[in-house]
Amino acid sequence: APFRATPVLLDVLAPLNARTWFETDMTRTLRSLQQGSTLLKGVMDIFLRDPLFDWQREALSARAKTGAKEQGGHIQAKVARA
Repeated sequence: APFRATPVLLDVLAPLNARTWFETDMTRTLRSLQQGSTLLKGVMDIFLRDPLFDWQREALSARAKTGAKEQGGHIQAKVARA
């Protein structure tokens, strides 16, 4: 979680009745994420399977095998062939 609703945080925001807001908003957010999980997974899949990351791993692997110091050429060659 990006943050925690700790007692200290809730005490600071108590004059604003933030506990109710947090609980309501967090519940709605979680419910929306659960209901739209298929869409969310589809969108996030693009980031999880980004080919540039694979190309960077390939470049590092090739560099390690050959002992080359430059990795940019390998990635540029992949982009040119795509």
